[in-house]
Amino acid sequence: MTSKAIYLTLDTVDCMGISVLPCRAGGKWIVLALDEKGRLLANSLPSEDLEQSLARVLRSLQHRGMGDYRIADADRRAESIANSIIRGESVEIATDGMSPLEISALRRVMGIPKGMVASYRDIALQLGNPGLARFVGNVMSKNPFPIVVPCHRVIRSDMSLGGFGYGELEKRRLLEVEGVEIKGGKVRERHRLARGR
Repeated sequence: MTSKAIYLTLDTVDCMGISVLPCRAGGKWIVLALDEKGRLLANSLPSEDLEQSLARVLRSLQHRGMGDYRIADADRRAESIANSIIRGESVEIATDGMSPLEISALRRVMGIPKGMVASYRDIALQLGNPGLARFVGNVMSKNPFPIVVPCHRVIRSDMSLGGFGYGELEKRRLLEVEGVEIKGGKVRERHRLARGR
C-alpha cells in the first residue's frame, strides 16, 4: 500500500472518536491509535518506516471492527504515551472488540518479565487448556500492542523463536536487547518461566 493510498483512504473516513497519531519518539516513528478517553487501541513498534507503521495500526483496528478513525498530529498526551511505551512503562490499553479469552491471553503475556520467555503452550496452560497453544499463537500474531503486550517473549515449546509480525530478526533483536541469550536459534532454558505459571 502506498502513502497516497493510505492518506486518500484516511481522508475520506468519518471519525468516530478514534485518533491515529504518528509520533516521533526515540528518533523513530511510533504510531498510536487512541480512543476518545485516551486509551491505547493499537500501536506500532518504533520504526524508521512511517508508512508501514501506519498500515500495521490500521490493519489492527480493522481486525477489531474499528473502521472509523482520523489521522491527527501527535499532541502531548500521545507523545507521552509513545515515550512510555519505549521506556517499557505501563499504559492503559483498550481491549474493545476482543473476546474474553483473547484478553486473558494478552494479560498473561503482559506478566512475562524482561529477560524471560514463555511458550505458546505455557500460556495455554495458564488459560487452563494446553490445547489452546495454537489459539495463543494466533492471538500473538494479531497483538495490537507490541511491546506493551510483549508478544516477542512468547516462543515455541522447543525454545525456538517462532513467528513474529515484524519478522524473526526483529524478535531476536528485541529479546537480545532484554538480555535473553539465544544460541543456535534457540533461547537458553534459563530464560524460560516455570512451565504453565
